[in-house]
Amino acid sequence: MSRIDELQKKYPTIHRDTLIKFEIWDQGVRYTRDMDKAGQWSPARGSYMTKFDNQTLQEMVAENPHRLKDGKFVRPDFFTLPSTVGGSLYTKTTSPYTIREIAEGKFAFFEGEEKVVDVYFDSYPWPLKAPPVTSRGTPWTRFLRSCGNCFALQPQQYCEYFPLGKQCKFCNFNPSQEDARAVGMTRPLVENVDDVVEALLILSSEVKLLEGRTDIGGFMDSEAETKAHARWMEKAFSAMSHKPNMTVHAEAATRKQLQRLKDAGVDCYVFHIEVGDPLLFAEICPGKAEHASYEGWIESIATGLEVFGEGNVSVRTINGLTLMPENGHKTWQEARDSHIEFLRAMIKMGVLPAFSPLALPPGSVYGGDPSLLRKLPPTDYHFDLMLAQHEAMTECGLYDKINKLMWCGLDITRVSCYTVEIEVMNRYGNWGNWMADTVPEEMNWLLKQVGVPGPSGMDRSDACQAGPV
Repeated sequence: MSRIDELQKKYPTIHRDTLIKFEIWDQGVRYTRDMDKAGQWSPARGSYMTKFDNQTLQEMVAENPHRLKDGKFVRPDFFTLPSTVGGSLYTKTTSPYTIREIAEGKFAFFEGEEKVVDVYFDSYPWPLKAPPVTSRGTPWTRFLRSCGNCFALQPQQYCEYFPLGKQCKFCNFNPSQEDARAVGMTRPLVENVDDVVEALLILSSEVKLLEGRTDIGGFMDSEAETKAHARWMEKAFSAMSHKPNMTVHAEAATRKQLQRLKDAGVDCYVFHIEVGDPLLFAEICPGKAEHASYEGWIESIATGLEVFGEGNVSVRTINGLTLMPENGHKTWQEARDSHIEFLRAMIKMGVLPAFSPLALPPGSVYGGDPSLLRKLPPTDYHFDLMLAQHEAMTECGLYDKINKLMWCGLDITRVSCYTVEIEVMNRYGNWGNWMADTVPEEMNWLLKQVGVPGPSGMDRSDACQAGPV
């Protein structure tokens, strides 16, 4: 019996594609040449390429030098499964899964020699005609990523916790940039504000933007950082003909800072607390704990609810982190139960939880200790959390209160799980149907380009195959 079949037997109420999505995210895929056929040439941006891979870019380029060309690296990025469930793809040398080309331009995930499911790449519509450079000649693909009517923007690429030795111990953000520079993939730490604003104006002139997100956090002076991000949002949104729903992913902030961001155009706020256990928070995230105590984070989350309103605030954690410290949880079940207690407390407040599987990437503190690999929890941990969160959200009626554009079912950020996926698949059948009451039909590309799937999946042969930016 395949691993996916085992999971389906254990979790019959979770859609098969959701099981596959998290299993693939957790276990990654092994590199094969077929991956290149499904790949995109990507510049250095965001956390570069190795945030969750278990090899550095230098190692991957040394093994397969053809994957690096003109300062870009080829790899698949976001994938979509037949039900419209999507996710991110990372490489792990130990993974039992691979991508194979089963016909020209058609791909599938395999476990060993057994086909798991068809998988689709480059299926997001890309309507933009203008070249992706600003008037200063800046290639804005390095800080702005777009698909259809949604975008993700990351105008700064540096965390001040690292030089102080206070970085989160699972994170390799700064080292991953150094790794990228070592193979000739470079970019500034902070983008020019005028470039950021111009890029958004170019994009918004070509397509009506419905939803956007940006990441801030990791700078010691949070007041200065808040002002910097508010400045480009104020300038961009005042000049755009239509303001998108804007979500910020960041740290604990004061009421004044949260209000400043709201006034600048932020609609939703996601607190990256990472760890929901008060006894282990400071051990795992020393910089975040110095920024604000655990109690200070919870207080800030409550303040965020007052500023942005119920349904517009979320909190993000990483599954399995509390297993890593010496004084941490001893079993994955113990860690899971602690995590569930935190999720339920957040949901009771009216906060939407999000989580993602733990990785131990090169360059992180935990990634430098191979013995910790044996502590990583099985994918079952994530599904147990999903079911508990689904139950709590149903009891509290949170599904009916959340801002659907906070983690838009139409965009490239459908990669983490706010665990709305169980509800989406059970009640609506796909992400497109779930978003039907929120976005105009002509902008609902999952319905327009892909069609409406039945419970057993769908034919994606006519899906839009737009090329990369």
